[in-house]
Amino acid sequence: MVTLIIVVAIVATTWYVACGASVPSTARSRRHDDERRLRLLEREPERVHTGDLERLMRAHELPEDEIRMVADKAHRQGIKPFTMWMWAKRFDVHTLTVVIAADLSHDELLGHLGNGTLPDLEELRVFAALNGLTTTHVARAGRTPRRVSPRAVPPAAFGSSVSARIRTEPVIHEPGTWPLAG
Repeated sequence: MVTLIIVVAIVATTWYVACGASVPSTARSRRHDDERRLRLLEREPERVHTGDLERLMRAHELPEDEIRMVADKAHRQGIKPFTMWMWAKRFDVHTLTVVIAADLSHDELLGHLGNGTLPDLEELRVFAALNGLTTTHVARAGRTPRRVSPRAVPPAAFGSSVSARIRTEPVIHEPGTWPLAG
């Protein structure tokens, strides 16, 4: 009898502790978890997964149906989450959605990342719109980021994709200073 009372007391105590420890998450705790995950990904970007990319697209106010479409296309085309994360950090989330919606391959994305170049976004916007990306978000990706040399961007600058742009074109101060190919 004493053993039964002890077992029931242990089970009741365990149940009470387990239910008390699993409180529902609040907006503050979710935001804290998201910030902690983002700090981890800044240190170790190879740990990125599709959920992180979806969260990043939601933070940039993409509609849920487009987020699902981009995630599905990326999965079908074999585009790895790490490549998508580096593309979004290097260029822009909206540009990432355009290139994926326009059916660029994983190898093409890697080639552009490695060379620091962008494909012709005007052409890709048309294909992305035909594949279901709405025109409002296609227009957001309309600002064409400048060509960035891979060595010109320090690793610490990857935290802000917009501020990481470094001008690499020649600067013209006056007529006659333009470098001529010849």
